[in-house]
Amino acid sequence: MKSSTIYFFEDKFYIHADCKTTVGVWVLCPPIYEASKDNLEELGRSVLGALQASKDNVTHPVDFKVLSTPLLSSAQVKSWNAFAKKALCLNIEEIDDLIILIPTKNFGQKGGYRPLVDERRIFKEISPFELGEAVLASIAVCE
Repeated sequence: MKSSTIYFFEDKFYIHADCKTTVGVWVLCPPIYEASKDNLEELGRSVLGALQASKDNVTHPVDFKVLSTPLLSSAQVKSWNAFAKKALCLNIEEIDDLIILIPTKNFGQKGGYRPLVDERRIFKEISPFELGEAVLASIAVCE
């Protein structure tokens, strides 16, 4: 399985790969893409690039805060709390030849983002433009 996370923050998408550590924890990993809601082709290509960069068996981090530094820098915010307070989150999974978009609901600093499984969308074959459209539609469901 490959995984990616998309945040929509202050009218811009931030997309990163998720990597599974040697102890089985999914963590944010590069690259981090920025995309506009006005360029659906670019948005879809960014998601596909992040999925391609997702991998297993990365070194388990000692300091988890360091992982989010490039994302926070790209979004020009100083803390995860400031970012997460306003950001919508969409999880993407690629399993075999399926791409699954899973909207989330933000339960705050302690609750984090939780999947809205009933709102997920599954695609077998999808172009970058169509994926961009699907991301736009799915982010609209996020809370």
